[in-house]
Amino acid sequence: MMRVSLRIPMSLLFLVAVLPAAMALPGCGPSPKQMIRESKRLDERFVEAFKKEDLEGVMATYWKDPKVVMLPAGAMGAKGYDAIKNAYKAFFDGTNIKDFKLKDQSYEVHGDVVIGWGLFSLTTLPSIGPEVRIEGRYTEVIAKRKGAWVYILDHASVPLAPNATAQMAEEMVKPALPPLSE
Repeated sequence: MMRVSLRIPMSLLFLVAVLPAAMALPGCGPSPKQMIRESKRLDERFVEAFKKEDLEGVMATYWKDPKVVMLPAGAMGAKGYDAIKNAYKAFFDGTNIKDFKLKDQSYEVHGDVVIGWGLFSLTTLPSIGPEVRIEGRYTEVIAKRKGAWVYILDHASVPLAPNATAQMAEEMVKPALPPLSE
C-alpha cells in the first residue's frame, strides 16, 4: 500500500503564511521610486483638472479628511476637505484659468510621505478686470491614504518684492484668490 504524506512542504508554508505577514511589516510598502512616481502622477492629475476648472477632479487629489490642509497664496488657509472644496469653488466661480504649470519640481521621500516642492505659474482672466499672471512657489505633502495617493498638505505662496509693504503684498494676490474660511 502506498503512503501519501499530508505534510506541507516548508517552502509552501513559507509562501502561504510567513511571506504575507512579512509584507505587512513597516518598510515593506512601495519603494521610494514608486512613491515619487505616484507623486508626479498626482501633480499631473491636479494640473489637468485645475486647468479645466474641474472641481471634482481637483478634489480627487486631496485627502478626504477633516485634517487635510491647504494654504493658498492670498489667504490664511483652509482645513478640512469641505473647506478646501468651497475655496476652489469660489476661486473657479470668480475667474477663468488660462494656463497653469508646475516647474522645477522636486520630490523627497520621508517615511510614508513624499514632500514635493517647486514653482508654479498661473494665468487667469478674472470676471472683472485684466488678465492676471502669478509666479509662485509651492510645497506639498503627499501620502497614500485609503488606497489613493493624495495631498495631505498643500501650500502655495507668492514671494514679496524687496521692500514690499503689507498693502502691496495684499494687492499682488487679491485678484487671483478669494479669502478662505476654515
